[in-house]
Amino acid sequence: MFILIALIGVGFAARQEYRGLNAGSGSVKEQDRRRAERKTRKGPTDADEEDALLDA
Repeated sequence: MFILIALIGVGFAARQEYRGLNAGSGSVKEQDRRRAERKTRKGPTDADEEDALLDA
């Protein structure tokens, strides 16, 4: 079980590192575009709404 958790963590870290090192590449820009599109479709999260209330 611990090996599975470690592999997931290593995979996540590798993906984040790839995105950081290749921020200007087309594939990363496409991923960012899709992520932003999903976020607008979902609407604001509870945390976003709470931040807006605290900022007001």
